[in-house]
Amino acid sequence: MFELGFITLGRSSIFWICWIILVNSFGLLIIFFNVFGDTTKDAMTQVFWSDVSEEDENFGMKRACWVVVLAVLILPFVFQKELAELKLISIGLFVSALIFVATNVF
Repeated sequence: MFELGFITLGRSSIFWICWIILVNSFGLLIIFFNVFGDTTKDAMTQVFWSDVSEEDENFGMKRACWVVVLAVLILPFVFQKELAELKLISIGLFVSALIFVATNVF
């Protein structure tokens, strides 16, 4: 994309493409943390705090807690520079999607 943009529109197109990729990646991160934060919150609430009412919620029963936990867990993968290490995240995402589909089916 960068080379085609540079050839057709010049140097400024590289900055526009980078800006679009940045906005897209930020949006995907928001979606990731919302979906998996809510899913983890619901799962942990049902497993550990099923007898606690919604009025007496603790921090473990809130999405913010699990978003922070997910962020800390994926932080080492963010700092890795080789794509081979990202294979584990891809496998984890695929397994979690399968678990999500199986949970909804059953």
